[in-house]
Amino acid sequence: MINVEPILLKLQSMQLIRLHKITGNWYTAYCPFHSDGNEKKPSFGFLLTDEYRGGQKYPAGFAHCFACSYAGTLENTISKILENKHISQSGLDWLKENVPGFEADAQEDMLIPT
Repeated sequence: MINVEPILLKLQSMQLIRLHKITGNWYTAYCPFHSDGNEKKPSFGFLLTDEYRGGQKYPAGFAHCFACSYAGTLENTISKILENKHISQSGLDWLKENVPGFEADAQEDMLIPT
């Protein structure tokens, strides 16, 4: 399982996301996708550990905005954030470059249920 918190802190240090606080199994944040990333109340969250709901596994890093309904894996969320910032790098490449020891095999755990 991937340790999500250091990844989120790295994204914040690069001014790619604005984190709020840890609440239960979620690290709440301000949605990077609606209101041009400048919303006043945090509506976005990243799962810190795997979670099972209704028999489905939601992997650590799963992201969801409770306002605009965005939902995606950590890799896909990072890809979309980078794209919105006009950075031509995939989420997977960003993870490999910025997370020591990250391997592509870890992405298997990042799939969201269908």
